[in-house]
Amino acid sequence: MPHPDQADATRLWVAPVLDDRRGAHRPATAPTSGTRTAATPPPEGRGSDADAEVHAEPARVEEPWLLITETILTPDGGSWVDGLHREHELIWATAGSLTVETDDQLWTVPPGLGIWIPALTRHHVRAAPGTLTHVTYLAPERVSPSWGAGIAGVTLSRAVHELVLHNKSSTLDDDVRLRLQQVVVDLLVPVESASLDITMPTDLRLRSVADAIVADPADDRTLTEWADTLNISSRTLSRGFVRETGVTLTRWRILVRMRQALLEISSGRSVAAVAHRLGYANPSTFTDLFRQTLGHTPAAYLRSLDARER
Repeated sequence: MPHPDQADATRLWVAPVLDDRRGAHRPATAPTSGTRTAATPPPEGRGSDADAEVHAEPARVEEPWLLITETILTPDGGSWVDGLHREHELIWATAGSLTVETDDQLWTVPPGLGIWIPALTRHHVRAAPGTLTHVTYLAPERVSPSWGAGIAGVTLSRAVHELVLHNKSSTLDDDVRLRLQQVVVDLLVPVESASLDITMPTDLRLRSVADAIVADPADDRTLTEWADTLNISSRTLSRGFVRETGVTLTRWRILVRMRQALLEISSGRSVAAVAHRLGYANPSTFTDLFRQTLGHTPAAYLRSLDARER
């Protein structure tokens, strides 16, 4: 019984490009044997589960298989809104870095980590130049995550990486392939730290502040300066940000900076350069905040990346 992964051991898709998150979609096709055209994103809005089922793309994982993995190359970087998928998705990268955004969450995906997206969840993906993105689709009828039904950060060990790639082999017996896929599922564990996800405000005024900080994490305008920009009181801005994100504006900006730090450190930039890029004149201040937010120093994080590669 052929498994979809074994049809082309070097399936390499070029990421679709979206000129604007809600604009026209310009698809790209695969540069390898066989062509895949990216599906047009379904209409915006949550809608009901039944509506989501109507707009969802056809299932990729056929019975009795548990999973299938596609690979996306973005040599110049890319940004796209992913359509609704009937399967769960695990989005991860082996080179470069990703940002995944859902309706109200922003996630960083450096190498060694992945983001679990439940079935029928629309999301927006940004890939840095040179990123090699992997999307593992898992059949919801046969795979139930141990951490519940929500979005989660997932540790991607070297063993999981190798097993997923080995799943593409055309020489595996069916029972061996199923056991291998079950081991992959069993090895997926959620990241204990919640610092990878950033809650995005939904109020349009607050969202404009959030989007500006995400675009330039070094922006150090004060609460009063932002309030003046929005023509509202500092008290209104402060209360609104805590209500919608759970943290103060200052704390939220630190989380955004640490998210960016993960991306840049994993891409090979020095700690001093990253600290300066994010607006910290003193690298030791940056290191202290990194440790307070993520539970370890930048140096320890670098060592963990090196260990994953071995």
